[in-house]
Amino acid sequence: MGKIEIISRAVIIKEGSILVCRDKANKNYFLPGGHMEFGEFSADTLSRELKEELSLRTSDAELIGIAENKYFARGKCHQEINLVYKVDYKDLRIESKEDHIEFTLFSKKEFQKNDIRPRDLKEAVLSWQNNRKFFHIITVD
Repeated sequence: MGKIEIISRAVIIKEGSILVCRDKANKNYFLPGGHMEFGEFSADTLSRELKEELSLRTSDAELIGIAENKYFARGKCHQEINLVYKVDYKDLRIESKEDHIEFTLFSKKEFQKNDIRPRDLKEAVLSWQNNRKFFHIITVD
């Protein structure tokens, strides 16, 4: 039996650009964050992950949406629930603290044209930037 992964993700905007992350072994990008550990609350997960990956101290996190995602990779079905937060920060230095990932800022145009996963999350985030409405999306790849 499979498991459902719960992931906290951050929408971090600096001077109109959106922070994204990429595992160096893959071509696609995703929003920063990570997997919730048993006993954690989702906002605490996000705070911990951002501190581990970027040494980023957050000052506020607001839940802006949920992205459910089911996809196939390496011959297996995976399922995840992404809790997406808009995150304010005290000081953003884009320098990865983990060797396997890298971070970059994308303009809205770059964010739109690149492969951001989960697939439908890209449009949800861009729409949220315009209307500030909570979103709930379901993607099946």
